[in-house]
This record gives sequence, structure tokens and C-alpha cells, in this order.
Amino acid sequence: MVQVDYLKATLGLTVAQHWFDSWLSSRQLLKLDWKTIPSHLGPYFTLLDKVAAVPASKAAKDDNAPDPKTRDMTSNFLAAQAYLKDKLRFGQLTSLVDLAETTLIYSTVASTTLLGRGKALSGLKLLWDFAGTLPRVNKYGEIVHSLAFVVVLSLVGQVTAVPASLYRTFVLEEKHGFNKTTVRTWILDFIKSNVLSAALGLPLIAALLKIIQWAGPAFVSYAMAMVIGLQLVLIPAYPYLIAPIFNKFRALKEFTDKPNYVEVGRRTEALAKRLNFPLGKLWVIDGSTRSSHSNAYFSGLPFLSKHVVLYDTLLDSSTPEEVEAVLAHELGHWQKNHVAKMMLMSQVILLANLSLIRLSIFNPALYRAFSFTSERPLIIGLMVSMSLLSPLDTITSFVVHAVSRRFEFQADKFAFDLSNDEHEYADNLKSALIRLGNENKSVTDVDGLWSAYKHSHPTMPERIVRLDELISAEAKER
Repeated sequence: MVQVDYLKATLGLTVAQHWFDSWLSSRQLLKLDWKTIPSHLGPYFTLLDKVAAVPASKAAKDDNAPDPKTRDMTSNFLAAQAYLKDKLRFGQLTSLVDLAETTLIYSTVASTTLLGRGKALSGLKLLWDFAGTLPRVNKYGEIVHSLAFVVVLSLVGQVTAVPASLYRTFVLEEKHGFNKTTVRTWILDFIKSNVLSAALGLPLIAALLKIIQWAGPAFVSYAMAMVIGLQLVLIPAYPYLIAPIFNKFRALKEFTDKPNYVEVGRRTEALAKRLNFPLGKLWVIDGSTRSSHSNAYFSGLPFLSKHVVLYDTLLDSSTPEEVEAVLAHELGHWQKNHVAKMMLMSQVILLANLSLIRLSIFNPALYRAFSFTSERPLIIGLMVSMSLLSPLDTITSFVVHAVSRRFEFQADKFAFDLSNDEHEYADNLKSALIRLGNENKSVTDVDGLWSAYKHSHPTMPERIVRLDELISAEAKER
């Protein structure tokens, strides 16, 4: 029987994953050196030139104000390139830091070099032993010891995560005009997110470890049942209990002083009625307090009413007709059961991961490889087993994104089919995509392999080209 060196396998796969990510990022960086707009993106920026000359909100237009000026297309393109280039380079740096951190945690470098230990111990063993020295930890057994270990490991990770988050928010996003977050808001978000992670994550970890202890190799089905049950509770609760912790939610109907908001509400309700969509509440989220990025999403389980959440940045930067077209696209996901299909796919992936984890988590050789000779903490087995699944995660990323991108095109087709002979939904969706792409500085030339790995949505130009093809195909059929 072939013996696996779990330490070498884990570090080797971690390095391989880092190399693969860096290689893809390098491929994309080569695409960001254009000094002029490449020919295949010319039609998109020509449309952007026209859309930028139209007021984003008719209701907000001041008759005495000067007409909006057409933006320079090349400047928009170069700005988008610079933004993505900075994000990619920063991502490469943080990935390198993560690799170094992972190497220290999994290998014996910390004990043999940094701490001058005579006996080589893995970083996992050092942290596990340290967690065991905390007051009253060992008194309550392995699960409490494991939770203390997770907290210690999380605190160690914050040493690099906090500076990275601060730089991303207050340097990178600020440089490119997106950051709206104050230092006070960042600190409050940091505290809230960590408290929420502990409140939800630690009990979940404890429950999972208890299930594995109790069920042994048969734990997979019980773990699946627990995760599915948790999703059935948290998804409906998210807009009521979790999201409001970070953002303010106000009913759209409260914005009676903003005619464009009122018009969006009227159009959304009419569209939902037309399609028998189980519309719950229409919410406006104050996304502008943190960023100028725009977004909109539905919340709710497939068989329950759906809540529509609109970012104020989207409402303020788009016309009511464009917002309606965006929602028509989202309704396409509902009509074609895309959410349910994606949830089912995620459960299949989770089942596969848990089944593979079962093959290694009970193997004594795994624990010995990381200096655990007299004990086998299941939390260590989980961590290492999950790291060994990195190649599978890479494959599933390509598959899931391919399916997601296909669903996005189908939802665009649904919005197109809702249009009348003038293609109002298709045209308004195009202008909305153009406006969103410009506002978010997301349209650049892309490497196909990098995009397939990183993007769950087709690029804006790809979606616009597909909509134009639908319009042309319909015209030929007449």
C-alpha cells in the first residue's frame, strides 16, 4: 500500500495552487498593457460614449445644469486597466504572504528556526499546544480545545489580514475613487464581522466535530443534513438578522422624496405581477457609505417569497428603466430555477468534499506527519484534508463558473424575450451593463483562461455582444 507523506503533499499542493493562481494573474496582467482600446472592445466603448452623455437619473436632472459631457473613451479604458492591474498585483502580494503563513503553520520551520526548538514540531502542533495552555481549555475535552485552537489560529491570521484589509480599503480603493468607508466604519465592521464569525462559526465547528466523533466514518450524511438545515434557516434570516448588522436597510416605498426611487418601485411591482413573481419586500441598502460600487440581488429560498435588495448606488447611477431591465434579468434566474440548481450543485460539491475528507481524516499517518504522535485532534485532520482538496477546488471553480456564466446568458435571454418589438428590455439592459461596467471600472481586455477561473459572470462586452446577436437574429427572422 502506498504511504502518503501528508506534510509534503499538503505543502506541495499549496505551492502548486499558489503557482497556478500567480500564473493566471500573470497572463491577465499581460492583457492590461494596452495604451489604446483594442479593436474588439471598440464597440463597447462607443456605446459607453453615448450612454455617458445621458443623465443617470432623469429625476435628478437639473434643468439649469449644464448638459453632461461625453467622457473620453480611452481615459475610461485606461482607468479600468489601472484599477484591475493594481488589484491583481496586490492579490499576488497577499497570495505570497498567505503562502509564507501557510508554510509556517504546516511545516516545522517555526520550531526549528524561529523558536530554536531542539525537537521539530509543526506550526499546527505549536498552536494546538499553546491553545491547550489557555485557562480551563483542557478541562472540557477535545472540542473546547479545538475551538480555542481555531480562535488562536484566527488571531494569528489577523496579523497579515488586518494590514491587507486596511491597504485594500484606504489605499487601493481610495486611489481609484471607490472607497467611502471611514476609519470608524471599518473598525466597527471589523469587530462585527469577527463577532459574527465566532457566533456562527464556532458552534458550527463544534457541531461538526461532535458529529464526526459520534458517527465516525458515517459522518458524511449527518454533516450534510446539518449544513442543509443551517442553510434553510440562515438564507431566509439573512436580510433580517445578518445583513442589517453592517448596512442600513430601508423600504423602497419610504423614499417618497426621490421620484426615480418611486418609479423603480412601481415598475418592479408591475413586473413581478406580470410574471407572478412571489415578491416580498423591496429594500434599499446604503452601499454608498462604504463604496461606490453598484449591485442588486434577490434574497430568499426558491420556494418562499423573494426580497429585492437594491444598492442606493445603483438607483442613483441608473435610470428607472435600466434598473427594471436589471431586475428582469434577475427574474430570469428565478423563472429558470437557476438559484435552486446552483444550490443543488453546491450540495453535490460539498458531498464530494466530505466524502474525500473521510478518506484521510481517520488516518494516523496524517496526524504523525504534523507532529501529533499521542493524539489525533479531528480539527487538525479537517484542516489538512481540506488543504489536500485544493486541486478539486480548482476544477470545481472552472465548472461552477462555466455553469454560472451560462445561466447569466440565459437570464439575459429571458429579459430579451420580455421586450416588445422595440427591444426595450434588451436596450435598457445593455445601457445598464455599460453604465455599471463604467462605474465599477470592470471593463478591460481579459485572458480567457483567467476569466474562466475568476469570473462567475460573463464580461460586460460579452453580454452586450450576445444581446446584439439576439436582436440581429430576430430581425433576420422577420
